[in-house]
Amino acid sequence: MEIHWTKPAKHDLEIIHSYIERDNKVAAIKVVTRIYNAIHTQLLNAPLSGRIGPVKNTRELVLSNTPYIIAYKVSEDEIYIIRILHTSLRWPNQM
Repeated sequence: MEIHWTKPAKHDLEIIHSYIERDNKVAAIKVVTRIYNAIHTQLLNAPLSGRIGPVKNTRELVLSNTPYIIAYKVSEDEIYIIRILHTSLRWPNQM
C-alpha cells in the first residue's frame, strides 16, 4: 500500500500545527505526530478500519481523544488522504 497526500490534506496538517502551536509547541508536535502515525500505521495495516464517509467511496478515521477526522479513499493498492478536519466542520462542504 502506498499513501498519497492531497494538497488540501497537507495544508490541513500545517494549519492544525500552526493553530495549536500558538498556545503550546509541544502539544502541536504531539497532535501532528499522532495524526501522521495513525495514517502511516493504522491505515497501512487496516485501510478499511475507518467508518464509511459521507462522500461516495470515502472513509473516515476518527482519532480518539482528538477533535480530528482523517477523510480518505482506498484503492486496490493506494490510500489517498483527502482532508484532515476538525469535527466541528462538516464535509464534504469543506472539500
